[in-house]
Amino acid sequence: MKDEGDSQISLGNGQVLQRFDYISTIYGLKPKCRPIANTDTAIYWWDGYQKEILNYTDGYSLTPLSTIKNIKSYINSHEESSIPSVIYDNKYKEVLFNVANDETVVYNEQVGAFTSIYTFSPIFYCKLDNSMLISGDEIGNNIYKYNELDDGSKLFKNTALPKVQFVVNKDSVVNKVYDNQFFNGKFQNDLSDITLKYNTPLEQEGIETMDKATNRELDYKIAVPRNGNVNYGERLRGKTMQCIIESSSNDPNFSLQYVITKYRISWT
Repeated sequence: MKDEGDSQISLGNGQVLQRFDYISTIYGLKPKCRPIANTDTAIYWWDGYQKEILNYTDGYSLTPLSTIKNIKSYINSHEESSIPSVIYDNKYKEVLFNVANDETVVYNEQVGAFTSIYTFSPIFYCKLDNSMLISGDEIGNNIYKYNELDDGSKLFKNTALPKVQFVVNKDSVVNKVYDNQFFNGKFQNDLSDITLKYNTPLEQEGIETMDKATNRELDYKIAVPRNGNVNYGERLRGKTMQCIIESSSNDPNFSLQYVITKYRISWT
């Protein structure tokens, strides 16, 4: 085959790879089990067959970390966790290994050593901004910010409570009077734990609780609270309105499908 300049085009030939390299023929991972994490400098994982914590850095050989750092006896003395996991906390440069009997051993990359053993097992985790959210069976349905201490006795700081914040800004060039809001959602039985907070650019504020709303098959209707400011007819007014819907308790049922805000044009 030739191109427009009459030069021969080669499409390539499929040949056997000239070489391939195994990182290891001894260590690996169990099928359907992926306790593995990568950092800026290395890859860490758990080999459930060999009961070994492993480290691989590009350009260097594979390291059986739990053996080299002398925690192999601890690993061998425990049953493997039911759901092993490996998590990297980039804020503190720590790798968390939940691999032994629902406990977690912590490896600090900055000092190059295992520094702690935590008596919790992180079943769920995710990164949010600079924080790591984490949860586990022994702490129920709660989700916590990891490694933000109030004092030396606490592993966790705050429960991440449900919260939705939004701005009503349709027709944002005109002033409006805000009347009612309609929700479709699901909450726990005690609706007084759900608080609705409002404020407008006119420095008006209003607070209401969800137990003041009418409920018809999970469709809620609530009146936007009055401000008490006679200069604005005691109504929340403005071109926009900020709304915060939050729960004061850990509500596993908290969900919102939509929010509709009814308003009128303000002529005064």
